[in-house]
Amino acid sequence: MVDRDDDMIERDQEEEETEQKIINEGPSPTPPAQALSEAMLPGDAFIKDEEIKSEDTLSQGVKSEDTLSQGVKSEDTLSQGVKSEDAKSEDTLSQGVKIEDTLSQGIQAVQSEDELSPAWSLSAWPSLFSPPKTPSPSPQASENLSSLSSPVPISNEKQRANYNIYKEYKVWKKNAHFLYDVIISTALDWPTLTTQWLPDVQAPGTHPSGSAPDKDYTTHRVLIGTHTEGGAPNYLQIATVTLPTRKPPKAEDYDEETGEIGGYGRTKGKAQASNIKFSIVQKIDHPGEVNKARYSQKNPNIIATHCTDGTVAIWDRTKHSSIPTGLISPQIQLTGHTAEGFGLAWSPHHEQMLVSGSEDKTVRVWDLSQYSKSSKQLSASRVYTHHASVVNDVEYHPFHKDLIGTVSDDLTMSILDTRSPKDEAQVSAVNGHRDAINAIAFNPKVETVIATGSADCTIAIWDLRNLKNKLHTCEGHKDHVTSLEWSPHDESILGSASYDRRICFWDLSRVGEEQTPEDAEDGAPELLFMHGGHTNRISDFSWNKNEPWVLISAAEDNLVQCWKPSEAIVHRDTEDVPTDELEQ
Repeated sequence: MVDRDDDMIERDQEEEETEQKIINEGPSPTPPAQALSEAMLPGDAFIKDEEIKSEDTLSQGVKSEDTLSQGVKSEDTLSQGVKSEDAKSEDTLSQGVKIEDTLSQGIQAVQSEDELSPAWSLSAWPSLFSPPKTPSPSPQASENLSSLSSPVPISNEKQRANYNIYKEYKVWKKNAHFLYDVIISTALDWPTLTTQWLPDVQAPGTHPSGSAPDKDYTTHRVLIGTHTEGGAPNYLQIATVTLPTRKPPKAEDYDEETGEIGGYGRTKGKAQASNIKFSIVQKIDHPGEVNKARYSQKNPNIIATHCTDGTVAIWDRTKHSSIPTGLISPQIQLTGHTAEGFGLAWSPHHEQMLVSGSEDKTVRVWDLSQYSKSSKQLSASRVYTHHASVVNDVEYHPFHKDLIGTVSDDLTMSILDTRSPKDEAQVSAVNGHRDAINAIAFNPKVETVIATGSADCTIAIWDLRNLKNKLHTCEGHKDHVTSLEWSPHDESILGSASYDRRICFWDLSRVGEEQTPEDAEDGAPELLFMHGGHTNRISDFSWNKNEPWVLISAAEDNLVQCWKPSEAIVHRDTEDVPTDELEQ
């Protein structure tokens, strides 16, 4: 028998205590009591930052190993994201991502007080020249999580579910080195129900901290809110995210250990994870939780928010200070809804037009050009009552300025034409889903294609020219589909979020492709990738319009994650495999 040292025994005891707490309490939202930051560069161990305290508590709120170990992502689900029959061995994976042993040996780094420290960042970009290395398969790595036994007692189904989430997350985190090129996970003081990338990007050459020019990073802005409780104030917030840029290869950057050269955010002999930052730069006092926030596509400084009392508030962020004053003062209040809602969209054609949907079963169109400075309140220019239940989502058509899509709990998707004098739907689809429809998304590049997401766990693809029958059904989620958004860079890629804690990418160009039996077990051929970094329901997600395949997602676990899946996974093959070479 091999003797175990005292610190190893102590780590095992701490892990058992953590697991018992998770089993009893579940993966609850991260409390704003501690701050732990980790980062990982290619071939490096985790880098642990020391605890950060800020006057305005902007940098509070990351659980240490408790939160980092809470669960998402089973081994069989991970295989859907990787789309590979090769399993990763435990020994090989632990070399890429050393967690417990290296956390205590990390490099101490101090960040400024006005920054939210990322919970952990991964910058493992593929080499410019070297192909991705595939670990040798191992039956041990593909062991079903359900067969794993807990070292602590589990007395009921709720505790079993909590433990499964905890174990799934540990598997996902161990595989993250292979699944992602970049991932930045930040714990907020309070969860946000909404998130959206703003359209601008700060080009390389100037660093957001005001320090010397840095050509290795670009700075992006993100729109988020808060969902507090216990009388805590709520805010509409603007944050900045610093992302690494791809560097041209240099001979001195050759890594003998990995055999690679070039990549993102890496300088030989110097860890640059501390430069990857998520910082809140503006907080605007808001009346209650921010159900949804969206910027005007014609003027990103103008932001609309859906409030809990049904009001839609319009904000000009340039007229508010970066620090909250305690005074709630939107520029315009759009009144008329009698219940809260989550459907909200600006017209991409008219700067002054937007549409909202609410639990009061109505859809309201607003024309801000009718606003008068004599009163902050403005009524809707059109009110539609065609739905028989809660209106969950609304969206303007990207090509036709007069068309609006709406979906509802009444199982219908409707198309409105604002040119018609009648306040009713011009056409509706009623047989596409078996449960409430939660989301709608028009394809930004193909004017006839629409997607809807439902509580029946499916996504329907429609042709606007014939809504009697859907074109295709995407199946892969295990709970309500709540959000949809098409990729701004590829017309065939659709993103979806669900209560199952997953965000899926669907490549509709692969619908109907032949699969090997092993691939068929992983899911439909169009299921390209599955993100499992959250431990609670996904609230919202958004594609970055400036960086392909970069997304931001928010969940009820207080985490906001900025991530980019590995190019080795999402890169489309240029050559088709001959049919006769497929395994029969």
